Amino acid sequence: MSVIESIIFTPDSSADAVLTAEAVEFLIALHHRFECARRDLLAARAARQTEFDSGRPPEFLEATTAVREGQWRVPAPPDALRDRRVELIGPAARNTMAEALTSGVNVFIADLGDASSPTWENMLRSQVNLSDAARGGLAQTGTGPRTTMMVMPRGLHLVEKHVSVDGDPIAASLFDFGLYCLHNARTLMDRGSGPYLCLPKLEGHLEARLWNEVTAFTEDALELDRGSIRTTVQIETISAAFEIDEIIYELRERICGLGAGRWGYVASIAKAFRLDPAFVLPDRALVGTGAPFMRALTELLVETAHRRGTHAIGTSADRLEARRLASEGFDGTRITRATHVSAVRAEFDKVLGGAPHQLTRQRPEPRVSAADLLTVTRPEGGCTQAGLDRNIDVIIGYLAGWLAGTGSVTFDELPQDASAAELCCAQVWQWVHHRIPLTPGGTVVTDELVRQRADKTVSQLSAAGHDRTVLQRARAVLDEVALAEHPPTFLTLTAYELID
Repeated sequence: MSVIESIIFTPDSSADAVLTAEAVEFLIALHHRFECARRDLLAARAARQTEFDSGRPPEFLEATTAVREGQWRVPAPPDALRDRRVELIGPAARNTMAEALTSGVNVFIADLGDASSPTWENMLRSQVNLSDAARGGLAQTGTGPRTTMMVMPRGLHLVEKHVSVDGDPIAASLFDFGLYCLHNARTLMDRGSGPYLCLPKLEGHLEARLWNEVTAFTEDALELDRGSIRTTVQIETISAAFEIDEIIYELRERICGLGAGRWGYVASIAKAFRLDPAFVLPDRALVGTGAPFMRALTELLVETAHRRGTHAIGTSADRLEARRLASEGFDGTRITRATHVSAVRAEFDKVLGGAPHQLTRQRPEPRVSAADLLTVTRPEGGCTQAGLDRNIDVIIGYLAGWLAGTGSVTFDELPQDASAAELCCAQVWQWVHHRIPLTPGGTVVTDELVRQRADKTVSQLSAAGHDRTVLQRARAVLDEVALAEHPPTFLTLTAYELID
């Protein structure tokens, strides 16, 4: 272990370049200033879940009515983020970034969370790659628009166990954010861009307030003008959906967009109301953006974002989805494969034409109610044996890759990240807990049925050449999460204990 003052970190070949004396000093300052507040917010999350478990649903906050009804707006987006019609999201691996930055997308989001495996080597090399990209080291040679880089740090619930301050692991979010801004903020601004962030998994405006305080502290420490650090917020939890106006307001000096997180949001519904049979979800393939609660979210997100003067960014898997999002007023969409760029861009080009966005398109207020956001439907026969099998395959396959250092695996020709695995795990837990009968045949989902299928999945993947030891570790995580009486808030919290 390497020790500098009150910080201890695991040595690595990239550590000297990343954990410089200045960087270590800054990380210590961030930890001392914000760690207690972060822990308080996590305690508030636990208390909120207790309320959900007792049958008390979320609601729009009475205390912030004036914020929701106010006529305020946020600053215009920076030039580098005016046009966001196609955004590609992926890990900060060197090859992935090089491909993304030459793919013709408007924005590349380097995801240090859901799309990355948090091995110590990966996290350090990601920072090296981000610094190289910020300095033009991953040169753009494509003929499309110049790509702006954005970074998504890990969520507030995670820690970076390879770095300890005063004996406590540092928050992964502060580690990712702090190093990126310290090493690259000024360089990015000198090159006509800036330190642009995408904040994941927020559960309310108080968490947005913390991030605003963190970014303001960082701007002061790095002698940047206030508002230099710009943020986009992922709306991917049910609690955040009830506080969209308030989240924007807390970050009003620096916010430049809201992202609709699809699988993370659905997983949040499944986990928040796990004890209520009315919220049992059907097969994942049936929970599309047309589902009532998803439709309510997208309507509320677009209307609120545009009313406040900021972008609304969707999530699409294909051209048809992109067409729907563009027609509904979204300013752009996220994709996970560079091969989808041209087709998705074409759909937004049809609607936007030469305009960079649709911020002037003010929709009539959709008057989305609390009930709309909480309306879950499950069609007759919507829970199938095939759906259960696929969920288990994704959980074990994803975790095996994650434990081996890969943050995204491909099933059915589509990348599956941590949010997809979280949803699969939450859904398996629901089906077991509520003893759901499957179609066809009416077989009831039980612990034993899940274990039998998990054994089969391990055997099949092992026969296909995957490391059986890693697969068994992944299967053990499934048991601890999907079959636990009191499951952890996130699958990755349990799995991270197995990362060296």
